[in-house]
Amino acid sequence: CVFNRHRSYIIIDISKYKVIEETVLFPEEIETMDANNENSEGTEDNITLLYDSIRFKSGQRMNRFNNVPRDVDTSTVETEKQEVQQKNVRKRKVLSRTALTYELEKFELKILLIFNHIKVINHEERRGTEEDVKSLKCTFGNFGFTVTEYVDLTEKQIKNTLKDFTSKNLSNYGCIAVAVLTHGSYDGELMAADTSYNEKMIVEYLKAGDNNTLITKPRIVIIQACRGKGDIKAVTVSGTEENDIFTDAINESESYTLPMEADILVLHSCYEGNPAHRTDKGSWFIKTLCEEIDRLAATEDLESIITVVKRRVAIDYIHEKYDSIKTEYSYNKQMPVSTSTFTRKLYLRRYKEVSEQTEVS
Repeated sequence: CVFNRHRSYIIIDISKYKVIEETVLFPEEIETMDANNENSEGTEDNITLLYDSIRFKSGQRMNRFNNVPRDVDTSTVETEKQEVQQKNVRKRKVLSRTALTYELEKFELKILLIFNHIKVINHEERRGTEEDVKSLKCTFGNFGFTVTEYVDLTEKQIKNTLKDFTSKNLSNYGCIAVAVLTHGSYDGELMAADTSYNEKMIVEYLKAGDNNTLITKPRIVIIQACRGKGDIKAVTVSGTEENDIFTDAINESESYTLPMEADILVLHSCYEGNPAHRTDKGSWFIKTLCEEIDRLAATEDLESIITVVKRRVAIDYIHEKYDSIKTEYSYNKQMPVSTSTFTRKLYLRRYKEVSEQTEVS
């Protein structure tokens, strides 16, 4: 039985319902067969001629169409499958044991996924979050990141997006980053458009256990969200120009081994149990993070930059709030927190960009 699929011919053993031969014939070969078939009589002869042409093209000999073997050699198929799998493993771009940096300059592909929540059910609208998105797109885009923004996704949509992305072959990616801009609460609870979920879900998808092409890839999780309602009191009092402060609180290759949790950096905008502050001009944390990356990335690795971000947010920003009951002012602070399993230094580099740090490494 022969089928024509846009000049692709398939021969099928009807008794087994298995495709046993497939090949693509070029136009000149089709014309030759058509010319030969003009002198043939009967459908069976035409099929035989076509089959012989296909078998000849693939470099295999079989006497006649009626002598087609009824069973496929499963051992051969399994061997070919194993060879493909081994080839894919070899193609994984993993860092050597002695690599001191993540070598982003060797990777053209880098990505930042932004889950931006403006409207969340039963919560106030997150004014100013669009400014954070602009800052992230500009800063990470300058280093060759493809930035994709998702607005007001449900919890299921967030899961599906992460699942679809992290199930792909990511060998050619130098860095994967995820930013979540939303309302949050205690113990890592974050808000989707419809309900809450735990930040651990994001980290689980980014672990290298289920996708070995993530091995030795730096993965960054940036979370701009409150982690509770308890204020951080200022030790010393100073003025501030910030006004109209909002918060994001929920209403309650050489073979070697690595832990699958390795090479992940989680960066929180605030300390556990405390709120994160945001204005119409964006959040304290994202604004400072992007400013310092832009200023220092040429000479400093990301974790050193984050130390500067922590210091600036902790010292430079303060929220002055008048307590009408106590008839006095209270002053609230914010302390960003980073948790890292990085095993190398991460310098944000464009593709093929060379610097003193990468040369030394």
